[in-house]
Amino acid sequence: MDYTNLQVLAEVSVTLLGFSGITAIMGYSRFAQKGVKYRMQGLLYGSSLAFIGSILPLVGIPILPAAVGMAASLSAAVIWAGQNSFGRSRHEISPNPALVWTFFPMAIMANLYLWWSIFASAEQLLFAYQLQIGFLLLVATTYFARLVSSAFSAKETSDDD
Repeated sequence: MDYTNLQVLAEVSVTLLGFSGITAIMGYSRFAQKGVKYRMQGLLYGSSLAFIGSILPLVGIPILPAAVGMAASLSAAVIWAGQNSFGRSRHEISPNPALVWTFFPMAIMANLYLWWSIFASAEQLLFAYQLQIGFLLLVATTYFARLVSSAFSAKETSDDD
């Protein structure tokens, strides 16, 4: 199998993990502290899971066990995000409803597609696996963009006062 795409995805994941450190030290945000924590956890979890998923086949782990691990991990992530986005704490973290209603169904569909590929369609497994990693990077990038934009808007607001 050609794992060139996984190598690129691993590099992007590491880059995003590095940027999360920059975001963490910025310190200013218009979000409440729980909202910042939620977004940082989402950023770190998404980019870490994408990195791990990208690197597993490159170090010799067969794609099937790697895919099962990814599918189980994303199932846990979907449950975590659902509890935070739709549960009692949603008022404290103030998620964007458009992003929630866009990404949450996509996460469920991507995860179901990976589980389906694992059990019923082995010829689509690598594509589903790469799709899952790409989706995780998209979500992590969105968390990163929201954190950075909130820091800039908070700084601008405090400078004008």
